[in-house]
Amino acid sequence: MPHLVSVPYDPEAFVTNQLHRKLSSFGVLLLTLSCLSPVLSIYAIGSDVLLHVGTGAAIVFICGIGVAVVWAVVYAELGSAYPYAGGDYVGVGSILGPWVGFASLTVWAVTQGSSNAILAKTVATYVCDLVPAASPVMVTFVALGAGLAHPARSLAAVVLHPTTLGVTGTMGPVAMAAMALAGVSAAYATTGGNQAIAFGEELAEPHRHMGGVILLAGLIGAFATAPLAVFNALIVGIMFAARLFFSFGRDGIFHRRVNSMLAKVHRSTGAPRAATWAVGLLAAACCLLDTHALVVFTSGLTVYCLGLVSFAVLVGRSRRLTGQPGYWRSLLFPLAPILGLLLAVAFGIADLLDADAGRPSLLLLGAMIAAGLLWHHFVLRRREGGWVPRVESAPAVLID
Repeated sequence: MPHLVSVPYDPEAFVTNQLHRKLSSFGVLLLTLSCLSPVLSIYAIGSDVLLHVGTGAAIVFICGIGVAVVWAVVYAELGSAYPYAGGDYVGVGSILGPWVGFASLTVWAVTQGSSNAILAKTVATYVCDLVPAASPVMVTFVALGAGLAHPARSLAAVVLHPTTLGVTGTMGPVAMAAMALAGVSAAYATTGGNQAIAFGEELAEPHRHMGGVILLAGLIGAFATAPLAVFNALIVGIMFAARLFFSFGRDGIFHRRVNSMLAKVHRSTGAPRAATWAVGLLAAACCLLDTHALVVFTSGLTVYCLGLVSFAVLVGRSRRLTGQPGYWRSLLFPLAPILGLLLAVAFGIADLLDADAGRPSLLLLGAMIAAGLLWHHFVLRRREGGWVPRVESAPAVLID
């Protein structure tokens, strides 16, 4: 069992609530799959990848599926041991130390607005262009089907010799730097399943069921070809982020008044309503940014989170904190976490080599992490009892 119990600063000073444990494994799976809409991959991130690497999108998305499998396996092991609303940062912090957990927390906190803004912009674009007599989703997939039925190039040529439209208006080969950066975005578009962790405190027998839910959701999300509702993806994306922000309040990250507000749970529905409003307002503000800027900003999430979670699983198994009896454990250990670390390094190098977008993305998130670590060092560590991620639910005191 996890060995750390958080005692945020002065826990008697504000009321903390408990999420309602009433979701089945199937219910959490459906919620998670709604976050992994292939429609989002095609219309939002996929269109950005296609713009930059043309037919190279085929090979980068194939590689993205491989990344998604590794992602699902390492998250399944971590999520089974630490199925808490805070997601990554609870497990990472419990295994590697509070300051590392806070670095993970910071990455997720600063990317939630941009992630949901991408979804919102995608919905808005296609609703505005909606033709009453035809579904844009069906039209898109019919068009794709027609293209596959009358290919101009063979599948092997598309994969092995990618081309894109150059500045002169002619087709030419894709630069390796562009392919590398597009690979990071494609990995972000195809990975998933980890969102299930945020619903861990609402899942019955989470240590037993969470690993399987994450793995199944991740694999379905990577290989699914049928379109899922982008509207549902936005709704559940907000729900996921709301539970993350709820955990921020419960763990005492901010001022006590802000913490008390974020940690409130609605009496009848069990939803963190104030946290949901906070996430919605943040996403609305991010909608003012350019879509490509949002994709670039958010794509760095894969580099940092895959690296941190993979390292946490590698260390956690050796310390008997993950993969123990009653928890989900990955096969062929330590293959998945080692691959995860290698992929994180490869994606990081790809970003650093791209001065136009990748490097600013990595440096921007790195600066956010540095700012978060300063907050942890000068504020949270100096509070009475310090700060560690909470790994036991607080007493149920339902208000609001």
